[in-house]
Amino acid sequence: MKLALKVVLPLSLIAASGSAFSESLRCGGNLAQIGDGKADIQVKCGEPIARYSSCKPLVVVPETKGLVDSASAACITVDEWTFAPGPGQFLTTLVFQDGKLNAIRYGDRIR
Repeated sequence: MKLALKVVLPLSLIAASGSAFSESLRCGGNLAQIGDGKADIQVKCGEPIARYSSCKPLVVVPETKGLVDSASAACITVDEWTFAPGPGQFLTTLVFQDGKLNAIRYGDRIR
């Protein structure tokens, strides 16, 4: 029992710290976090190296009879900003929905 506790506790601490890492991006002395607005991120992190914007449909109604014009369908604006923090760091993409930071994805390590 004591051995299991010695193994489980450190692993749970590592898992908790990993989730904190995935929920923020360090930009110099600032921290960009889930829920921050695009203006806040730009002040904290500067200009991204790439931007991509798309429209994600709000709802799909399966009982709709007939075709729905996709141009008139309601959607949420999704913006993706990619940052290259520096050599040895990971390429980082911030995903915004309706102007608020919703997710942080990490890519390849920058050489």
